[in-house]
Amino acid sequence: MNYAQPSDTYFDQRRKKITKTKTLSAKDLETRTWKLASKINVKPSKVVIKKLKDRWGSSTKHGVINLNSALLEAPLKVIDYVVLHELCHIKIREHSYRFWSLLRKFMPDYQRQKKWLELHGKMIL
Repeated sequence: MNYAQPSDTYFDQRRKKITKTKTLSAKDLETRTWKLASKINVKPSKVVIKKLKDRWGSSTKHGVINLNSALLEAPLKVIDYVVLHELCHIKIREHSYRFWSLLRKFMPDYQRQKKWLELHGKMIL
């Protein structure tokens, strides 16, 4: 059996339905990251927004926060989850109980945002 591949238009429409959000600019995302960093009392050395192949974000040992530009299409709460996740890595590098507790302190419903990425993330990558 041959199945027809959905068109790019289908994926664009599906993405818009899933995200249901105003698209942020890269500058907005950077500004939001600095504000959240201040809120949780961490100081990244730099915030970089760029296309990443296989991750939503990363935090280097030097305090650089890298964020995937595809996040600009995600709902705001999901964006905040990724940003807070990476900012928490400035304080705690590994995914330990302490790390997840710290993240939960700033976003009690982080698991909902994480689940959204698992279910819908491929639509915006």
